[in-house]
Amino acid sequence: MKKLLFITSLACIFFANNIFAVEMDVYVYKVKPGSLEEALEIFQEGSSIASETGMNVAIAQQSSGKGGELTYHWLEFYDSLEQRAEIRYADPKWDAYTEKFYSSNAIDTVRTYSMTSLDEDIGDENVALARVYVWDAKPNMYDETITALFQAKEIFEKHGFVVDLWQQGVGSKHYLEFVMLSSSEEEQAQSIRSVNADQDWIKMEPIWMKNEDVARFVTSFELSPIN
Repeated sequence: MKKLLFITSLACIFFANNIFAVEMDVYVYKVKPGSLEEALEIFQEGSSIASETGMNVAIAQQSSGKGGELTYHWLEFYDSLEQRAEIRYADPKWDAYTEKFYSSNAIDTVRTYSMTSLDEDIGDENVALARVYVWDAKPNMYDETITALFQAKEIFEKHGFVVDLWQQGVGSKHYLEFVMLSSSEEEQAQSIRSVNADQDWIKMEPIWMKNEDVARFVTSFELSPIN
């Protein structure tokens, strides 16, 4: 039996048009077996309509993590909640598309949730790869987790990564996401080697990956744009 294809969305804007977005809407869909071509056509049409109507929508393929290469991510980005209220599906061009989307037998909705940037220092429009680590702050350790995330961000950015920090919102368990952005596989590999040799990271790494002193590891995955 063929595996089900999962269309999900998570925290990164490395291929979005607007690199200053601070709010994100996340949509998770499951594509039924044998319906991949139809589903991708529907998603690509939605991406085109978004470009025509001023919405910022991105689609990415997951290359590692749960679901592997059969996982895709649909992301919507907004400068603010006010902008979201103003432009989200406001253009009449969305009406026929929305009806087509929800009447299709190719796609089932799994979940939706929101994301908010913690650092408002978002990405780089030239970045093509994102490695994402998701964390759950331990009880009464939220402030310590945020501090440790920003300390790790400072270390990783010394070695060529652009790091974005996000928190999941409505519809989620409010997990925290550490997103490492690179412009190529070669740059990513060089940055990883450099970070792993950094004495500050060698001292801090057990806090995250071994002892989980301030937060529980939830999952990790890697994304790249599909176009």
